[in-house]
This record gives sequence, C-alpha cells and structure tokens, in this order.
Amino acid sequence: MTSKKVIALSLAVICLGLFCFALCGCTIHPIERPEDYTLEEHIARITPRIEKRYINPETRKQEYSHITGYKLYPLYDNKDKLQYFLIEFEPYGFASVSMRKTTPFIGMYFREEGYMQDSWQRYRVCIDGVEPDPYEGRQWQPMERSYNENFRFEVNDNGEFVKYNHSPYAVAGVLDQKLYMLDLYGRGVPAIKRDSKFINLVSMDEFVCEGNLQYYKQKYEEFGDKYVENIPGIFWGFFIKHRL
Repeated sequence: MTSKKVIALSLAVICLGLFCFALCGCTIHPIERPEDYTLEEHIARITPRIEKRYINPETRKQEYSHITGYKLYPLYDNKDKLQYFLIEFEPYGFASVSMRKTTPFIGMYFREEGYMQDSWQRYRVCIDGVEPDPYEGRQWQPMERSYNENFRFEVNDNGEFVKYNHSPYAVAGVLDQKLYMLDLYGRGVPAIKRDSKFINLVSMDEFVCEGNLQYYKQKYEEFGDKYVENIPGIFWGFFIKHRL
C-alpha cells in the first residue's frame, strides 16, 4: 500500500470516528486552559450548568430537589491563582468546581459533590500528648472510632460533637472575603488570609504557607513533620469528580 493510500485511509478512519462521536451526542472540545478566561467569563460559563443540573426542576435529578438556591464563589491557591469555585447551596450542602486544561473529548469543568448531603466537623490535632487549646470557649474531644487517634473534634457546651452542613467558609462567616483552598496530600485546607498568615477554617488555627504547601507551620511547629502529616482539612479532591 502506497503512502498516499495509508494517509487517505487514516484520515477516513479519523473522520468516521469523529462522526460517530458526534452522532452519540458527545462534544468535541477545542484545546483550552483555565487561564484563557477571566473570572467573570468562568462564572458566565459555569452558571448555566449549575442552573441546569441543580436548580431547574425540569432538568435536575430528584436527588437535588431539596435545593432552593445557591451562590458561587471563587477559590484561590496560596499563590493567589484561581483554582476552584465553591457552590454554596440552600438550605444546606456545598460542592466544588475544579478546572483543568481541556482535551478534544473532555471539557474544562468538573464537579465534586462529597458534601451535598454529608456533614463535616472542625478538629484540631493532639501531638505527643499535647492537647489543643480551646477556641472561643469551645473544647476539643476525641471521638470513638475516629480513623486518627490524634484528632480532637469540636464539642458544644453540652459536650456534644458539632457537625456542619454548610461549607467551612459559610460557617466561619467569611464568604465576603477572598477565599482560599490549599491542596495538601489529597485533603483540602479551606482558608482565609490575615496579613501574612492564613487561618485554617477547619481547625481555626493560624499558619504560614510557603511554596507548594510542603512547608506548613504554626504554633505546633516544634513537632515538625509529625504535625504536617495531620494538618486539619476536609476531603477536598478525595471524592470522585464528574463533568459539570
């Protein structure tokens, strides 16, 4: 077979594949990066998808029928680069939207819904027998069957463990500030910035963040890597991502 015939046959196969792909209702995406769009453009692109999936009664699934409204917030990394979006739902629940470079067959936006129904808890870490300090009068106690014996979870004045069904940002009342989500070892550290320090919204501790979060220190810095392995956070990036 001549080279011209090989090229022609290859092009025919590619065209047939693309035709079948389009026939199945799939979308062929141009190659794009999140950096190609401004914050406002991302919001304009994401909003109709959220409306269709979660809000419109004619297009949403039954599992989302409890949702009455939402707000969308940008989330930044420790270098102030836009990385995610937070979807804060009403009356409860939250989800995230991550962004990645597109391929011909995979779009830019992905949703993570691990906290649509499940609650989360604030906690701090006990290292080498040193118990965490109280926070605004709240105490921290160990929980039976916790997967980490060093974790101490927030309890109320009645000694009951406190659980939340809104995002750490909403619970802390900081949705009007610049919001950060710092990736670390498969967990996410939701945070805000105060001067040169971050505040971890799961533990409510201050910390300094340098580089790509390989160095993390705060008042427990004398424990070094042992604390780094137990940085309080939520399972951001742990749950399965689906296209938005």
